[in-house]
Amino acid sequence: MGAAESKIDEHPYGGVIAAQLRATFDKVAGDGGLSRDQLVSLFAGPRGADKLGGLMFDYATVTDQPSIPWDSYQHLVAALLGLADHPVIPASDTAEEEAVKEEEHDTRRLVFNVFAGSTSGSMDREAVRALCLHACVLGAAAGGVVQPLERKNGPAVADVLVASITTEETVSFDKLDKWQSTHCPDFFLGILKWIEIKAVGRIVTEDTFEEGEDQPQLVDWSVPQTILGDVGSSQSLLQCDSLAVLIASHIPLTFRNADHWALLYNSTKYGLSLNRFKHHCFHYRGPALVVVRDTKGHVFGACVDQELREGEAPYGGASCALFTLDPKVAMIGRKPIRVWLNAKTRHKAHGLGFGAQPDSPDTADLWLSDDLSKGVCRVFPWVAPGCYEEFSVATLEVWGCGDLRLTAQQALELKRDDHFHEHRQKAQRPGRWEENADRVLLNMAGVTGESRVATDQR
Repeated sequence: MGAAESKIDEHPYGGVIAAQLRATFDKVAGDGGLSRDQLVSLFAGPRGADKLGGLMFDYATVTDQPSIPWDSYQHLVAALLGLADHPVIPASDTAEEEAVKEEEHDTRRLVFNVFAGSTSGSMDREAVRALCLHACVLGAAAGGVVQPLERKNGPAVADVLVASITTEETVSFDKLDKWQSTHCPDFFLGILKWIEIKAVGRIVTEDTFEEGEDQPQLVDWSVPQTILGDVGSSQSLLQCDSLAVLIASHIPLTFRNADHWALLYNSTKYGLSLNRFKHHCFHYRGPALVVVRDTKGHVFGACVDQELREGEAPYGGASCALFTLDPKVAMIGRKPIRVWLNAKTRHKAHGLGFGAQPDSPDTADLWLSDDLSKGVCRVFPWVAPGCYEEFSVATLEVWGCGDLRLTAQQALELKRDDHFHEHRQKAQRPGRWEENADRVLLNMAGVTGESRVATDQR
């Protein structure tokens, strides 16, 4: 029994996985195994992401080998999915509590080697671009995105990623792994999920799963679907399949785990206004993503892990963070930030701020003015260290990163607020106010009908 078989057997659904993996192989392969063209066809993705199968074939075979046999195919796929020891990677001697991290590290190295075409530990810039393109496009497809959006496609996002990773012609595994660990922890998962879907398929068992219970899967990967649908605006900053994947692998886990992202506020639709911002964002009792595009084309923002609200002091938890999406993809700093929102207290700055000291435009790392039309930023890649840069807002969005329950609860509270304000405006007024307010006021002043006539005759 090989290493791949033994590890598959150890999985709770190992028998099902092995059977489905073999069934897919037999369905596609010829008598001698899988040819390169067959493997390319099996793992081909949409919109240019069609190199995965060929790269896997080249990595798993020797020169001029016409096909890949079952044992080699099973071992490579199982290794990529964490069900086998990783080929050409030495066994780890780390302690047991580090075993999971080491296995994830080995999987990332294996994906790197497949796209590099070797175990040398480095890849050229074109290979980095191919890796980024496949991560975006296959990640979107594996996340259930059926209709891609064309506003900003995979190749454009891949170029931004490459620029974020390196400016050199080659990049080492250690450099890419450090970038991924810091800025995009789940960057490879979309590729691995695509391999699971194509090679194994949905793990079908005789077990019955109650509604809401997770189905068995090898790779835990999802894309916030509401970025791509029901947002009501094709001009949304994040309404793009590749950017959705980037967000899904980029931001803290608190936000990525959300099953329903709701576009709470879009300045293109509602205009730049702090009052409208508050109206559409308040009462959403969950984490939110604030995204800005300035007039120079920079796309950046903040992760807020508590509900947006006004307060006497800054607030925020351990998952609050600043990020950029364009021209570079990066999480800014490692320390949690705080949030400040004030439009009422006179003796304190009015506006929206983020950072260690977010309650003033002089100290905040990111500050938006009280009308949201302009701001100040520090610590971002395009700002010189120790300096600040003023910017003008082109588009501002806020995404609620929770579930449908939070969206429904907010809608109910907003409706209640609207009803309350409407009721105040229609408060009980004396007399027959709606018919003739002037007459009611004159009667209240003691001016009767006869005295009005006399007054008019004068």
